[in-house]
This record gives sequence, structure tokens and C-alpha cells, in this order.
Amino acid sequence: MPGRQRENPRMSLQGRALAAEWEVRLRHGESRKQYEIPHPAYERSYAPAGIGACTFARDVRILALLLGVFLALAPAMLGDEIPSFFIESIRVNGGSPGSHRIVVAESRLRAGQTYDEARLRDATARIQRLPFVISADFRLAKGSEFGRYVLVIDIQQMKPFFVLAESTTSWSVETTRLPNPADAGEEFVRQNRSDKIAAGARMFVGAAGVLNLVAERVEHRPNDRYTMSYTQYDLFGTRASLTALASYNENPGARGRGAPGDRFDWHHKDNFTYELIGIVPIGPNDSIRASWQRGYLPIRYFRGLPGGGVQHIVRSLPEIRKELYWIHDTTDDPLFPTGGTRISAGMTRTHMASAGLTELGRQKLDEMKLSLDRTFRLTSAQALTLGGNGLDFDRSIRKYDVFARWSVDLWGRERTLRHGDLRLEIGGDRVYTRIQDDHFFASSTLRTGIVFRNEWGVLRLTGQYEGWRVD
Repeated sequence: MPGRQRENPRMSLQGRALAAEWEVRLRHGESRKQYEIPHPAYERSYAPAGIGACTFARDVRILALLLGVFLALAPAMLGDEIPSFFIESIRVNGGSPGSHRIVVAESRLRAGQTYDEARLRDATARIQRLPFVISADFRLAKGSEFGRYVLVIDIQQMKPFFVLAESTTSWSVETTRLPNPADAGEEFVRQNRSDKIAAGARMFVGAAGVLNLVAERVEHRPNDRYTMSYTQYDLFGTRASLTALASYNENPGARGRGAPGDRFDWHHKDNFTYELIGIVPIGPNDSIRASWQRGYLPIRYFRGLPGGGVQHIVRSLPEIRKELYWIHDTTDDPLFPTGGTRISAGMTRTHMASAGLTELGRQKLDEMKLSLDRTFRLTSAQALTLGGNGLDFDRSIRKYDVFARWSVDLWGRERTLRHGDLRLEIGGDRVYTRIQDDHFFASSTLRTGIVFRNEWGVLRLTGQYEGWRVD
């Protein structure tokens, strides 16, 4: 438009905010001159009279006073002032109207509060991690008066129908130690491919609810899964969320089903799993995640008959799994992070049935886990992620692993905005596993893959080489 000034893309957030302030001042009829630096003649007219001749002692006292004032003000003068902005309202552009309240809730920001630029960028990263958001950005617009701003959040949202597809080709090498220490061991080379595809639909319900329906299929291992979940965000206005989930597995595959005549309960009872997941924010980038899961596990055992002999019994008994985790997350994307840190620490407790030859009982299993990963932005198109995990399973199995992953954007920002993300990923990990007091088993995996993501879903093609040995 002729005569319209174009916004400088290199202008900092503070500079754009100051420009918005000038517009507010002029709109309220204030003259820009009253904010200009005074003319030198004005400074001279109010300059103090000359000190004149003074004694050496008086000079020393004045110098000491000036030095004291300088030392007192030096930290404030030399330190970088962090600009902050009073947000009088929050507006969301893009996406569907049903997602706007969810976006505001996930930002963990509230209108009428003051935030600095770092807090605003952390809020954008949290929005970016929502499962239905592809990209998110923010800007400040002028408010109703000087010093007030409107936070505008621009999002790009996935389509109501989506597809997730993944194909992995693996080459594995296993070296086992023979009983005779002098032997070099036996080596096995295997190749296999695993294909997974999931199709789903998403619908926004009410002010801050999301309903998801997903069907998943895994080739070469028939185990179709159908899942329905509902998530309520901003629960009671607390920025917390609660998810209820129910899933059906075609073949849970736990310890066999037995013959139909051996079943003592509903044959498909163990196909269903129910779960509740709650997330409560405890800080700008910290949250507590708790979950409760109930499923059924087929258990085999034998029962003696009065006339002699035994009867084979298969029963589906409940399995309860409870989790509690603390999560610190500043990453800017769940799939393609280009910066940030993610730390999680917590515990899982499982109550499940156990069976001997003719006896049936219950057991409790505890699992503790700690994970840490850090992503570094190398260039505008490249990122490097380093991390590690530690697992203690019921004080009998310990597992430690370290990993690294490098990713690069293959076709630049302009094509990404038009068509979607296309990235190459190369990574590897080293895993150490120990069972009770046995020695550690060490395994290594190298993988490379191409990943594409757009508003319709995610496609991943991966090739990996696995090798493990006994240390």
C-alpha cells in the first residue's frame, strides 16, 4: 500500500514495542517533541555555576563522593536491563476457534501481568509442543494506552484428519560368548523391516476439550490398536489438563490365550486398557505428570481335579500401573527441536497377578527413571541433541544409555512454510544393561532417516544398524 511503512524484520522485540508506544502517544494527542532530548542550549541555561577555586581537601571529598556514587550505581549502569511488557490482553490468530482457549491455557500466561521476552518465548515453545500445532510465533501490538500491549499468537494447526506412517529397516548383529572362554563366540546377522501406520481424526469439543480417534496397524506383527481419548485443557481455570483414554488391542499377546474351553472369563477382557493422565504446571517450564492405567493380563495355571488329574486354566486378572513424574521442558518442538532442555524424573509402580504351577498370587514392581537431553542450535538449519537415560527396574535390571542426534533442514524456511518440514536425521546410542549381579550387556545402534511433516501428518523412513555384545 503506498505510503505505508514496512516493518523491519530485523527490529528487535523491544524496538517494535517502543514504536507501538510512540503510536499510542500520538493517538492520544501527545507531542513527540516533549519526549526528545533537550537542546544543548537548554542544558547550558540550567547548568550549575562554576565551582571556582577550592582547597585540595575539598577536591578530595568531592572526588570521593563521586567515586562512591559511581561504585554504587555501577552494577545497574553496567548490567543489561531486561525489558518487560505489560500484557493487557492475549489474541490468537490461525487455527480453529475451538483451539484458541487451549493455546492461551498452554502458554501459562495471563492478561494483566508483566512478562519479559524470555517468558514470552518460553510460552511460544509450550504452544509449539501441543500435538495439533505445527508452528507458533508471537508479536506485540499496541494496547489501549502507553505501556500496554496486546500479545498476538500466530499458529499453524494440523488438519482434523491426520496420518502417521513409519517404516524402519534394521540390520542387527549379535555376538554371544560361548561357555569356553577361549572361544571367540558366535555371531548372528539378522535383517527385518517394521511398518507402522496410524490414521486418526481430531475434534475440538466445548471451550477447551479435544477428542481423538486413532486406528493403528503394525505390519509383520498383527496387533491392531484402536484408541479413543478426550483431553480437557485449562481444568477449572488452573492451566492443568486431564486426559481419559481407552484402547483396544487385537492381540495383547501376553503369555498366550489357551484353548477357548480353558477360559474362565470373558475371552476379550484382556484386549482393553483404560488410562487417566493428569498434568499440573508448577512453574513456567515445569510440571507434574501423574497417570493411572488399568488393563488385564492373561494368566495360566493348573488346578487339581477331585477325581485326579489337573485342569488348565487361563484367567484375565487386573494389572494396575501408576506413574508420577516431574518434567522440565524448554524445547521448542516435540519432533524437530532446535533448542532447549528436557529433564524428566519419576517412578512407576505396577500391581499385577503372578502364577506358579498351581498357585495364584499378586506382585508389585517398581521402576525408576531419569532422562536428560539438551538440543543445541548449530546453524539456522542444523541442530544437535545430546542426552542420556537411566532406568532401575525393581532393583533387578539396570539400564543406562547415551545418545546423540544431528538433524538438518533439507529445503529451507520458504519451502517449509509452503509445503512442510523435510529433515535428515543421523544419530546413534550406546546402551548398557545389567540383570541383577550379572555383567553388563552393551549394545550400539546407528540410524539415519528422512522425516517429513505437514498439516496432514508425519512420514518417517529409517534405516538402522544394531550390534550388541557381552562385556
